Amino acid sequence: MAEGEGFFLLTSVAGALAAPLEAGAQQAGRVYRIAYLGNSSAALEAELLSAFREGLRELNYVETRNVLIQYRWAEGQYDRFPALVAEAVQLKVDVIVTAGTPAVLAAKEGTRTIPIVGQRWAIRSPPVSFRASHVRAETSRAQPP
Repeated sequence: MAEGEGFFLLTSVAGALAAPLEAGAQQAGRVYRIAYLGNSSAALEAELLSAFREGLRELNYVETRNVLIQYRWAEGQYDRFPALVAEAVQLKVDVIVTAGTPAVLAAKEGTRTIPIVGQRWAIRSPPVSFRASHVRAETSRAQPP
């Protein structure tokens, strides 16, 4: 992971998780839920997911302890993204992390209240590099999910 790039993705996710908190600190005992929308499959994105989980751990977000990641895979069928986003909305996740433009577009159409973090990566040496951006930094509780 290129220096600074992975940090930006993970701080974007951490910021999205912390955004609803009034005091800005992690709530003790709270388990945050992330919907991860992948383009292909867990097997094909294993290296990427490993780096993602490691970065979350570095920010004290440990899967099954204080963060639950709901993985959903399009398996190359991008027309599946609207249904995957609808499922994430029903699960009431705290943030949606997407792995590319088709998922970002579907997430933007599918919710106005859940923060969306889009990521891009490049396979190279070191093997995985992340870039992320908040697709929608502001959320409004007045708008329907």
